[in-house]
Amino acid sequence: EFVKKNGQFCVCIACMRDTEPVFGIIGAPVTGRLYWGGPGCGAFRRGRDGVVRPIHARQPGPDGLTVLASVSHPDPRLEEYLAELKIKRRKDMGSALKFCAVAEGTADLYMRFNPTMEWDTAAGHALVLGAGGSVAGLDDTQLRYNKPELRNPGFIVRGVAESGGG
Repeated sequence: EFVKKNGQFCVCIACMRDTEPVFGIIGAPVTGRLYWGGPGCGAFRRGRDGVVRPIHARQPGPDGLTVLASVSHPDPRLEEYLAELKIKRRKDMGSALKFCAVAEGTADLYMRFNPTMEWDTAAGHALVLGAGGSVAGLDDTQLRYNKPELRNPGFIVRGVAESGGG
């Protein structure tokens, strides 16, 4: 997104413990926002005004989901999946900003079929967990990090589930 000069790039830093993200920081230089958090730490956002606010993933409303998709990596499998859901709004975004949107409760779902690398997702993964959301593989297994192969499988990022897991 930086090369495209669309303003949707960010800087991501993650702290890992073995195969799991424990803390993440995502900076969005164009908007002046900084996000951070992790499991057991909560999640926070600082805006240009310098004010720090706690953020929380939200539970979807009855009117449907706000869904995020990659602006740079469309995939027909996503369209097939979304056809089965009640969608209120869809927004295409770039970079790890999609994790931030789910973490701060402005979106409910971000699903990715196309490949990513560990460095693309680890900070956002920690942030979403800290905000009360979830990140899992498409087969509902936990995403693991520090693998010999740094490529991630497809995954789904969710805000707070309506009932039970998720």
